[in-house]
Amino acid sequence: MLWRALGHVEAGCYLDVGAQLPIYDSVSKAFYEAGWRGVHVEATPTYAAAIRADRPDEIVIQAAVSDEPGPIRFFEIPETGLSTGRVEIADSHAEIGFGSREISVPCVSLASVLTSMSGSDIHWMKIDVEGMEAQVLRSWADCPVRPWVLVVESTYPATQTQTHGQWIDLVLARGYQEAYFDGLSRYFVAENHIDLLAAFASPPNVFDGYQVQSHHFSVQLLMHEKAKAEQEMQGKLAAISDAEQQVRAEADHLRSLAEARYILLGEREALHGVALQDHVTQIAAAIGERDHARSDIEALNQRLDAAHQAHRDQIDALWRDHQVQAETFSAERNRFEQELLSSRAAFADSQDALSRSAVEIATTREALVRSEQHSAHQLQTMEACQSELNARAQALSAQLRLAEMTLTQIRGIRLQSWTVRLRRRLGLSASPIDDTLSRWCLSDVPSASPESNAPFLEAPVMSLTGNPYHRAESLAALCAWHDLDFVRCAYVTILGRQPDSNGEADYLNQIREGAHKLAIIRNLRRSDEGKAHDPGIAGLDRALRKARRGILPIVGGLFRRLEGSEGRDALSKRIRMIQNDIGRLSREQHLLEGKLVNRMDMMAAELVKNLEANKHSIRQR
Repeated sequence: MLWRALGHVEAGCYLDVGAQLPIYDSVSKAFYEAGWRGVHVEATPTYAAAIRADRPDEIVIQAAVSDEPGPIRFFEIPETGLSTGRVEIADSHAEIGFGSREISVPCVSLASVLTSMSGSDIHWMKIDVEGMEAQVLRSWADCPVRPWVLVVESTYPATQTQTHGQWIDLVLARGYQEAYFDGLSRYFVAENHIDLLAAFASPPNVFDGYQVQSHHFSVQLLMHEKAKAEQEMQGKLAAISDAEQQVRAEADHLRSLAEARYILLGEREALHGVALQDHVTQIAAAIGERDHARSDIEALNQRLDAAHQAHRDQIDALWRDHQVQAETFSAERNRFEQELLSSRAAFADSQDALSRSAVEIATTREALVRSEQHSAHQLQTMEACQSELNARAQALSAQLRLAEMTLTQIRGIRLQSWTVRLRRRLGLSASPIDDTLSRWCLSDVPSASPESNAPFLEAPVMSLTGNPYHRAESLAALCAWHDLDFVRCAYVTILGRQPDSNGEADYLNQIREGAHKLAIIRNLRRSDEGKAHDPGIAGLDRALRKARRGILPIVGGLFRRLEGSEGRDALSKRIRMIQNDIGRLSREQHLLEGKLVNRMDMMAAELVKNLEANKHSIRQR
């Protein structure tokens, strides 16, 4: 991945913290061979000496990088890359059979190393320090040097447990963006070289043209299989060679037998000249046998050659099969590595999604608790408001009761006074009618007992539900509204339209100052719009005329007494103001209760929906 992003740079520079060996598993080897040079920081003495021997033209710092002053305890695990400065990690390695040797090593800060290299750009920096990544990054301090690409090991040593949460904020705060995670290390790109992010869009693949080193575990397996096949082939060749030697030995033996036979025949011919013909016959037979033996030998040689060629063909076929199997294995290994990377990425995404789901569930639970607390607080507030409204209603009812009693007394006294004054103006003397009126007025004054005051203790009729912008079906339904709702319903019912802002404000001010509702209805009814519109309420005009008689001068009091209508005196206005306040407060309380209930229902439904969504998401994962 580094070569894909930075391979175009010539004579680049790098910093390798935790370099280990100069060749095997070396991140910098390919860059070094391409002409790059850099600085290596390695705390293990053996590895530091090996780097110096292989890279005499590079700087090697034999120390540990930390934000603490040295020297520190260091646990060297020979012939591995597991050496560490953390005792708990060394103990965990010891539990699985990796013994360590404790030594003391000096310490340097990352800031001091970067400052010493500040003469040119540092194109990449790798940090592989077996659990000490946070100490290394903290020792960066306020040094302004920023390598182009940063590679940091981000898993707990010898495990897949990710540890980047301990130090990633230190990297992001220095202006880096995370670019890639290969399952072991995380790659970051500096913000001033953000164009390099494109090089980390995909994992290593066949288009990168990378080569697997001979010490890689997959190549070691192939080499082992190749050696085994070569060993088997050598065994078969040795068997063929042994068979050839046996055939040649048999042929030599036959030749020696034939030669011995020739010698014997010659001796026999010399000794037995008289039986020459027999000897000739025998010789001819021997020659035939020799020729036959030669034919057998040639046939055997041909079979040996055929067997040898068959073995060679078999070995070539085995080698071709081996090459095909090696290519298939390489392709399968690449596919497996791709699937492994994809699986690791998917697993990481699942882990992140699971973490987010857990956070969402916790947040939802906290919101539910806060909602329950808020609902309890709202309920307490409503109960307190209800208690206060009840207390105010009782106080207003007592005031209204007292005002009604006082108004009745005043009406009786005024009626009697007006009657006497009328008779005096007419020149009439007192008559039994005056006495009758006096006794009638005093006898009709309500007593202070609860039984006689029952009508005055009743709460005023009011409308808590419905829409004031709908036409009222009766005069009682219209007068059941209070305050602003009455003004709006009166406009809709009497004029057939909603109130304008000026008219609404004027009549609202009148109703709050104690104006009679019938007086406001009468004013609307007498307007041009009111005359042209039929409100559709039976007996409306009759009720308005009756109310009009109650406010006539001199005789209005008599009509109010006879017809039970209300007056325009200060006490009557005060009573109407109190009734209007009671109706308005009751309406507001009802609306507040409705809003609170709706809000609680919406919150409960939303919480149930979120919980169901979280459960469904968790089941899918």
